Amino acid sequence: MTASISITISDDMRNRLDQVAALRDQESDDLIRAALEDYLTREIDIINAIQRGSEDIKAGRTVAHDDAMDEIDAMLDAMSVRKTA
Repeated sequence: MTASISITISDDMRNRLDQVAALRDQESDDLIRAALEDYLTREIDIINAIQRGSEDIKAGRTVAHDDAMDEIDAMLDAMSVRKTA
């Protein structure tokens, strides 16, 4: 199933859209569809990650900042030793 929507964009945005469509030899509708799909996928991933983080906080699954930084520093030090060896 498909649905049609209508949006209003500035002349500048329309010109840039037309330019990219011409350079890619694609229809502007296809570019808009792909851009919207990418945006929605990324936004859903971000929202889900935030929700998981909130659930972790509520459940007490957290690490103190200093402990996290110590672990990161140790990993970076180990990587540095491997590069010089």
